[in-house]
Amino acid sequence: MFSLGKNTQEHVPIELVQDNVAISRPLQRGGRIVAAVLRVGSQDVTRMSEGERADFLERYAACLARWQFPYQVLVWRERQNPAEFLQRAREKQVAWASRPRQQWAGHLAQLAGWIERVTVQVNPQVPAYFIALPHPVACLLGQPYEKALADLAGLCVTLDLPVA
Repeated sequence: MFSLGKNTQEHVPIELVQDNVAISRPLQRGGRIVAAVLRVGSQDVTRMSEGERADFLERYAACLARWQFPYQVLVWRERQNPAEFLQRAREKQVAWASRPRQQWAGHLAQLAGWIERVTVQVNPQVPAYFIALPHPVACLLGQPYEKALADLAGLCVTLDLPVA
């Protein structure tokens, strides 16, 4: 049962963040976990055409299949940024500027303006995605910790994230 008397820090297994990694509280079996947490971009696949969606999901699945190390996907909620939609709308407006679709471009401009106003007033939330890369360490001093930091730094550099 959740107790309002305890603060959030007592419920979260992270003790501190230093050297660009999250460091867990001591584990029962000894040692700790250090984890690099990388924010990866998110794409709204519902706004993609079927071909774009299939291509994106295929690349994403292939990327994850290549990973031969532990990882965890974390999801957070944040205010929606309509920039991706508005950019697509502007591209379509330019493409539709010719005579047969000129009226469509006008309707699209109205829709884009409405979307901008709604996101300011309603504050819709969308998911934000992170990848946590854990690495066990015996202690936070000396060679084991330095090796964990080097391993995580090397791993972060070699990741090929199609969602970023």
